[in-house]
Amino acid sequence: MIYRNAAPQIPFCPPLWSMKPTATQIAEIQKRYHYLVNYEAADPNNPIDPFTYTDSNGDHLLQIAVQRGDLPTVELLVSAGVDVNQTGDMGCTALHYAKLKGHDAIASFLLTHGASVTIRNGFGLLPGEK
Repeated sequence: MIYRNAAPQIPFCPPLWSMKPTATQIAEIQKRYHYLVNYEAADPNNPIDPFTYTDSNGDHLLQIAVQRGDLPTVELLVSAGVDVNQTGDMGCTALHYAKLKGHDAIASFLLTHGASVTIRNGFGLLPGEK
């Protein structure tokens, strides 16, 4: 039976940010970013931890993946709970880099997952400002 003005029934889907990445997904990211120096390990050639990695400039893997236009890695990091508003080099967020590099799909993804448009970087610029 269909009722008028009834709310549509939407199947339950767990929110993207509640999904845990698999060991295979983590290994794929580590392979993709094998060239990054692991500053946390005794051996800097060891694979990085994608969720805690910070480079010598202060950028996290999220910012690095955005700069490369690597949407699958961005999606995985955000789904694992990485803060989309964390700041890195010169106070830039992932959204600053997405806008600067013209990665519109990544910018849209970040915005739908809580990226702030009001965070100014070290130059006083908002995401998208030049």
